[in-house]
Amino acid sequence: MKWTILLITLIELHLVRSQISLTLNQLLKDVFTNYDKRTRPFENEQPLIFSARLTEAMLVKLDTESQTVSFNLAQYLKWQDPRLVWDPAKYDNISQFYIPTSLLWMPKIYFYNSIQTSSSLSDPDALILSNGNITVYLATFVTCASDVYMDRDSEAQTASFNIAQYLKWQDPRLVWDPAKYNNISQFYIPTSSIWTPNIFFYNR
Repeated sequence: MKWTILLITLIELHLVRSQISLTLNQLLKDVFTNYDKRTRPFENEQPLIFSARLTEAMLVKLDTESQTVSFNLAQYLKWQDPRLVWDPAKYDNISQFYIPTSLLWMPKIYFYNSIQTSSSLSDPDALILSNGNITVYLATFVTCASDVYMDRDSEAQTASFNIAQYLKWQDPRLVWDPAKYNNISQFYIPTSSIWTPNIFFYNR
C-alpha cells in the first residue's frame, strides 16, 4: 500500500513539473514573440531609468611599477522593460523566470579608466519578474590605471582611481519651442541651478 501511494505521488509530481515546464515554454514564446534585444526599452517613448550598484568583492593586486590596481567587482543592475510583462494568472501563477542575458537588451557599463575588463561568467542569467523588472548580477574583473603609493614602513597602502559619471535624464519643466527663440535648441547651465539626481557610491 505504501509503495502504491509513493508511486502515485511520484507520478503526480512528474505531471505537475511537466505542466509547469510546458506553461513556462509557452510563456517564453509569448513574451519574446515581438521582442528585439537590439532596441532598448521605452524606445522613442521616455528615458530609461536603471540602477547600478557596484561592490568591490576582492582587491586582487596593487602594482606600484605599472601604477595599476586590479580587483573583482560585483555589479547589480536593475531596470524595467515593458515588453517583458505578463499576467501570472494566465500561466499557472508563474511570476518570474531566469534567462541568459545574451537574449536581452542590456545597459552598457563602462569603467572610465579601465585598462582591462572581463566578465567572470560568460553568459550570466537575468531574473525577470512579471511586471517587467529585470535584475542581473555580473561578476567582473577590472584592472584600472591608478596612483598607487605603498609605504613599506607602514601597514597602510593607498590607491586612487578616477570615476567618470555621465548622467542623462529628462525634465518636462525645461521644454521650449526653439522657433520662438531664434531656433535656439540647447544651452549650457551650471548644475547648481537645476535639480540633479543624487549618486551614492555604495562602498566609498
